[in-house]
Amino acid sequence: MHDSCPLCNSAQVALFHQYATFALLTCKDCDLVFPEHAIFHTLLLDMWFSEKGKLLEIGPGTGELLFLAREAGWEVVGVEPSHQSCAYAQDRYGLQLVHSLWNSSVLAPEHISTFDAIVFCHVFEHISHPKQYLEELKGFLKPGGKILFSVPNKNSFTNKLFGVDSPLYTENDHLFHYSRDNLISLLHQGGWEVLSIFSREETNRLENHLRKTTQTPLPIHDIIKLAANLQSTFQGHEIFCIATRQA
Repeated sequence: MHDSCPLCNSAQVALFHQYATFALLTCKDCDLVFPEHAIFHTLLLDMWFSEKGKLLEIGPGTGELLFLAREAGWEVVGVEPSHQSCAYAQDRYGLQLVHSLWNSSVLAPEHISTFDAIVFCHVFEHISHPKQYLEELKGFLKPGGKILFSVPNKNSFTNKLFGVDSPLYTENDHLFHYSRDNLISLLHQGGWEVLSIFSREETNRLENHLRKTTQTPLPIHDIIKLAANLQSTFQGHEIFCIATRQA
């Protein structure tokens, strides 16, 4: 779940309404209502899987993506290190997450080679041994299974705008800063075939960053145009990647 409002940065964010297949949040300070990121990730699942299967999410936070996936027909498993997030997911969505940092032994042996999809959103940049991590995931995928993940983009407009003071650089638990090229290289070295890789820029985030760094605010249509351009030139805030084991 968002920990701050994308418009005014207030921490006073709460659930506005839980619909059957998605949730809306509301900011108590500026009255903005906005959707959760989980909706976009479920769209990726719909795009890359013709049938619902078994899904593992590493670092699911408070469980929104797993909830939406389960409602859509997936069998879901989550591994989450935060006790508070696990408790929230259980209370809000009835999800029994595995409370642990990720390692290959946290899941029971019956999960070996059973997952159609493994998702990890803004987790990979926190992993201290990325090659080992990617190798471990192979053991949990079915033949033809896929990983779907997102990381901050080293070559993002965010980093260019703020320089060394960028919020992506100043997060001290971001152990690696990936670009498209070095991410593809890392995956190929590990025996992965990249099926799709793209960057994404959210207009709310972009507007907020521009407000902090420019004197004159841009009209919303210019912000939307800029966001589209950043995505097309791979300067979006995030990189999304879908990959499978090489044959």
